[in-house]
This record gives sequence, structure tokens and C-alpha cells, in this order.
Amino acid sequence: MQDSLLSQIDKTPSARLPHDAIWRQASERLLAAVPCELRNEVERLLQDPRGNGPGIREWINAIAFRGAQLPERIPARLIRVYFEDREAEPLHDCEDCGLAMPVRPNRLEGNEGDPEQIYFPECPACGGRTGLYFFWSHHAERRSSSDILRRRKPR
Repeated sequence: MQDSLLSQIDKTPSARLPHDAIWRQASERLLAAVPCELRNEVERLLQDPRGNGPGIREWINAIAFRGAQLPERIPARLIRVYFEDREAEPLHDCEDCGLAMPVRPNRLEGNEGDPEQIYFPECPACGGRTGLYFFWSHHAERRSSSDILRRRKPR
């Protein structure tokens, strides 16, 4: 059953995949990037919706439905934050590589306020700066600049 679903996922355009198949594909991509010594623990977290792991599930949602970036390998210390802090969520990202960064949201102001805890001011994968929408705003700035330059007509 699982092999037939995986083969269907590979052959079906993403736009036509059912919601759960898209989520499963994103979770498999994330698990493949998790260090081997932590993979079983992450799988257990994902199988227990009431246990620790809501931050990792939110990360998978971001990969599946919001275009979050995922490197080939995720640093183990980044994954361990989700084991140690049940409230950690992937709300920041790396300006350079786009890797989602866990933070503990502000209990009073929610996701919109300054986080109570920023675990990685620098990306553990590439060393880039991290923050709220850093990758997406940087990416948009680069795209806007190149679009403006392409549209300019020579004098």
C-alpha cells in the first residue's frame, strides 16, 4: 500500500495531490534530512499528535504548503530544540539558505510579537543571519532589484 502511494506521489503533479499526500511527501523529505541518530525520535513525534512535536509538524506544513526551504542535512542541534521545548515553532528562517529556525513564541503577543526565546541568531547550517521572514524578504528584494534592472530601457 505504501509503495503504491509513493509511486503515485512521484508521478502526480503536486497541484493534483490530495492534502495528506502532499503532507506525507514533505514529511518524508524532512525525515530524509534529519540526522540518522535522531530520525526514529522525529518519526515517533510525528506519530503522536498530542506529544512533543507540534513545531516539527508545523515545519512540515511550511515545507508542504508555504514553500519553506530544506537543506540536504539539518543540523542535529536544531532538531533537538523541538525535543527540549514543546512550544518551539519554526517562525524564523535563515536569510541565506532559508532553513526554518525554531523560536519560542511570545506567550502574550503570540507569533506576531518578539519571541521569548531565539535559539539561533545565526544559522547552524550556513552561518547566515536569522529572523522573521529574513529569507523571504531578502529573496523578494533580490527579485525586485533584478526585475527593475531588466525592465529599465537603455538611454
